[in-house]
Amino acid sequence: MPTFPSKRTFVKSKKSQAKRKAKLNKRRSKLTADFQKERADYFFHESLWYWDRMDHEKALTLLMKALRYDPKSMTMLEAMVDLGFELNRRLHRDVASLEEYYSALEQEMKASIERPGLSAQPAFIFALTSICSARNARSNVLCARND
Repeated sequence: MPTFPSKRTFVKSKKSQAKRKAKLNKRRSKLTADFQKERADYFFHESLWYWDRMDHEKALTLLMKALRYDPKSMTMLEAMVDLGFELNRRLHRDVASLEEYYSALEQEMKASIERPGLSAQPAFIFALTSICSARNARSNVLCARND
């Protein structure tokens, strides 16, 4: 006839199973946290690499991925702020160079209109007025964005 374990042994084995299960869950959560930290560091260093190579869009994308894995990292948050400032400066620099280009183009077109023989060309005058109006419209949009 088979012998059955006593009730005391059964309760003891259940307690040891519960302890082992708790340890396994703790170990798994630690591994998951370590994995997330490692992924965040990887994306952060990749974003710094792209930032150094002046590929700001790719750097921004990778930095956002890194922050998804480790949202409380102060170094990553500071890098995000710095990258944002740099992108904003770049935008203003690009807008200023475009303004300079269009004003030079406008002056060149006005100078060529003043030469004799060219002032009778209506297509050229139309192009000049459309460039001037487009530049003014763009300036109004940029001024509205800065407000």
